[in-house]
Amino acid sequence: MLSFHNHSNYSLLRGANQIDDLINFAKKYGSSYVSLTDTNAMNGLIQFAAKAEAENIKPILGTYIDDPSDKQMYVLLLAKNNKGYSQLCKTITSRKLKDDFSLPEIFNQNLDDIFVITSSIELLDRIKLTDAVKRNLFVELIVTEKQKRHTRNLYEYAKSKGLQVVASHPAYFSKKDDFLLHKVLRAIDLNTTLANLSESEIADEEFYLKSPDELKQLWRALPEALWNAERI
Repeated sequence: MLSFHNHSNYSLLRGANQIDDLINFAKKYGSSYVSLTDTNAMNGLIQFAAKAEAENIKPILGTYIDDPSDKQMYVLLLAKNNKGYSQLCKTITSRKLKDDFSLPEIFNQNLDDIFVITSSIELLDRIKLTDAVKRNLFVELIVTEKQKRHTRNLYEYAKSKGLQVVASHPAYFSKKDDFLLHKVLRAIDLNTTLANLSESEIADEEFYLKSPDELKQLWRALPEALWNAERI
């Protein structure tokens, strides 16, 4: 398996991956699919889909949407089909144009054509967890040194609410050494210096592309999360 949470340079001044990096990585490891989930954007999806299909790799079209009032509260939306892609387009447009856009509103829609994934307990506490919502909602579990405690809390929360969990590993850059490039992009975006960047303004230094074997090793203690990732 590969992670479905991937950012390209279309996550402006955040993602350091090129679209070709994601596709070549999937090709290298013989993956049948590859995903793209840029931040509040879908600009690269058409190019991404065309290039993936040219390599006989299934493109999973998605986006990462945060709440304007709280950037730490976000969802990943993954389209299951053409109707789901249309729903993504409408949601992105709403996020960009509506001054009163609120992330919990997404859960008032019919979710049958998309998967919704989040690691925000605050968001989950603000929505009505109906059976219809639970069918297409997954709690995103991320295993890095900095995320371990939050992931433990998330897992316990998910189990208490009867929610599905899914293994994830966000990728903002291709290799571990590219973390510096990501930091440079963030410094440019925030008009500051590398030394003045805070942890909340940059991605986790472990958020680089990891192979299927690396991900299986990370998630060996919780195979349930891996199984759900393969279902998506």
